[in-house]
Amino acid sequence: MNIIRSRSITNRLMFLAGTSAAVALLLASTIGIVRDWRAMWTAKAEQMRTQAEIIAFNSTTAVADRDERSATRLLSALASDHTIEIAALYDDQHQPIAQYYRNCTTSLPTAMDWMGHRFTENSHLEWQSPIQDRGEIIGSVYLRASLRDVGSRMTAYLWTTAGVAICCFGIALVLARKLQRSISIPILNLAKATHEVTANGNFSQRVSVMDADELGALYTSFNRMLEHVETSHGRLQAHQVELEQRVAERTSQLVAEISEREQTQRELQRAKDAAESANRAKSEFLANISHEIRTPLTAILGFTDLLREGKDHNTDEWESFVNAIHNSGRHLLGLLNDMLDLSKIEAGQFKVESVGCSPSQIVAEVTSIMRARAKEKGLQLDYNWVGPIPTAIQSDPARLRQLLLNVLGNAIKFTEDGRVQLLAQIIHADERPQLQIQVVDTGIGIHPDKLDQIFTPFGQADTSVTRRYGGTGLGLAICRRIAEAMGGSVEVDSAVGTGSIFTVRVATGPLSGCNITDQPAGDLLPESPYTSPTVSQRLAGIRVLVADDGDTNRRLIQVMLQRVGAVVELAENGQQAVDRALAQPFDLVLMDMQMPVMDGYTATRRLRQAGLTIPIVALTAHAMKGDEDKGRAAGCSDYLTKPIDRDRLLNAIAHYASQNASQTRTATPTPPATNHTNAERDAIHPTTASRTNAHATLAQGRLESTLPTDDTEFREIVEEFIERFCERLERMRTYFEKGDYPRLVELAHWLKGAGGTAGFLDLTRVAGELEQAARDAAKSQAAAALDQLDGLANRIAFPQPT
Repeated sequence: MNIIRSRSITNRLMFLAGTSAAVALLLASTIGIVRDWRAMWTAKAEQMRTQAEIIAFNSTTAVADRDERSATRLLSALASDHTIEIAALYDDQHQPIAQYYRNCTTSLPTAMDWMGHRFTENSHLEWQSPIQDRGEIIGSVYLRASLRDVGSRMTAYLWTTAGVAICCFGIALVLARKLQRSISIPILNLAKATHEVTANGNFSQRVSVMDADELGALYTSFNRMLEHVETSHGRLQAHQVELEQRVAERTSQLVAEISEREQTQRELQRAKDAAESANRAKSEFLANISHEIRTPLTAILGFTDLLREGKDHNTDEWESFVNAIHNSGRHLLGLLNDMLDLSKIEAGQFKVESVGCSPSQIVAEVTSIMRARAKEKGLQLDYNWVGPIPTAIQSDPARLRQLLLNVLGNAIKFTEDGRVQLLAQIIHADERPQLQIQVVDTGIGIHPDKLDQIFTPFGQADTSVTRRYGGTGLGLAICRRIAEAMGGSVEVDSAVGTGSIFTVRVATGPLSGCNITDQPAGDLLPESPYTSPTVSQRLAGIRVLVADDGDTNRRLIQVMLQRVGAVVELAENGQQAVDRALAQPFDLVLMDMQMPVMDGYTATRRLRQAGLTIPIVALTAHAMKGDEDKGRAAGCSDYLTKPIDRDRLLNAIAHYASQNASQTRTATPTPPATNHTNAERDAIHPTTASRTNAHATLAQGRLESTLPTDDTEFREIVEEFIERFCERLERMRTYFEKGDYPRLVELAHWLKGAGGTAGFLDLTRVAGELEQAARDAAKSQAAAALDQLDGLANRIAFPQPT
């Protein structure tokens, strides 16, 4: 088979045709030979049967009479058949009667117990037929013939058949050779075309279709296949070109991406280093701020303990104690303000105003305020204006004042001896006028490598500076942010051991048309932090509407205002405030923002829509910038936070009362003055001598109000608050168990404001946690806060009359 497969298609077709013809001829010849062979044998056997029957019929008398002569003569008739070699007649005892031999010496068979014919081993045919007389077998005829004639005829037939087969096979080969060309030539042409396509890539090659048979269909399919391949090859080449372009572009992109990723990794590493540095700075800040907070707290607790001892102190000692407590509280407030300012800056909520203000007045105020601190350290502090200055600029006076106080305070803190000087002038940078203030000191100075670090939040030039001088590292960072927000900058030039020069610049706005002066105002003394007698005089007889849902808050504000001569009307919610403000004339409204029925924002909008123009001052426990903006957008004139700062509250009321003096004021007589001393009135303020630190009361196991409960009215306020607190605490627990979080939020908000007002700051703290947990529906946190309130409630002590 492998030999055949290696041959050409022509040879294989020839072999196929020849083999097919040979097999066909062989089968036909074999069938003919077998058929003729059987026919010859059958004819021979039939011939011998006929001869045997004839002899048997004619020899009946001879056998019956045992006539040997007649029987022999009868057998002699077989001489005409040269194939008969032996013949014999037997009697009924199988004994021969007559015999015939033709050139044969073979003896007769003795046992003749069979009838019919049989073939012998030496290619002879024997036949034996019975001889009957009247239906009785009286003997038998035996014939034996040679089969040589049959073999001769068969041999001749075979030769004839073979000759005919060979001739037919030759004719078949000749015809196959001619006919295969109609198959092999088209296939060879197709193979040639295929080789041309595969060897040279010539897909434009086509084969001619000659016939409409299967080969023609194959040619047509092959041509169509080449068309598809040619089209696909063209597309493939186009795609290959496009792919190469894409690979080149992608390679370029990958190179760029790898470069970008390397840059990103470098930036991430720098960010990681910065974050680690910031983390270290914050850790240092926490340590610093802890020290900064503990220092004034120690003073507050120490002087408060001295006051609580009740020992006799002269007036100067009492005043010094109160001043120390007040100054420490102011210091704590400054720390909180710095942290709040920084959080607002980082949250993007820090805003500055642009209003008209006097730069000379602001500089003079700042210098006057800081001169006392400079004198305590034995430093000389003065300021000078360089050149003429405008009488007014467009800026944010509060932020400018804060900026200068921080920079000037920083210079005084790090200067041990010598002087601190402030130089101010107007410059023109990038064709825009700016106010430039330089603070020059003779302090310890800063290393050049640390100049940028001091403007980083929580950072200082050296940790040893913190240990020696204190501070949180927030002041200068806030200063730079404030200056940038005001369109300016803060820069520093310093040398170690020589001193520093801080340069502050802020935008002034257009100066065209402004008055220019060469003689700015002198130093101005700061106002006293306590309410002056003139404030009390200005508040006498004014009508104030206090709207607050907290009973304790209403009572406390009422007592504060009545003791300075004001007439107070109370409202428990926003709806009552609207009704009473529209029904009666008032000089001012103090409006809580979170109230039932109608909140303070809605009530304020309603009053403004009704045409009410009197001042409305917001009072709320929310102290974020967004809450203040919301209150002012509703129509509030000012925004004060809880716990209530007595001096700030009274000063704000006096300020707005004087502005509203032209409006209608009722002639209600001033209520009789109560017999309280100024010291007792000052005790209402949380920062005065009667405030007790919450941790001190906790350590004693009793939770007492920080209000002056020796005063009957304040004692009643505290007692009333405690009763309401215990009753509402049960309701808080009920609302919590029912899952009524909105009502729980309302009561927690009430306790957060009323608790601090009544002098229980621990209740305010825990109430704030409960309010937030209830807003978030945080069950576990709310449960923990309620448990803390239960514990505090068990320790609250009713004030005892003295």
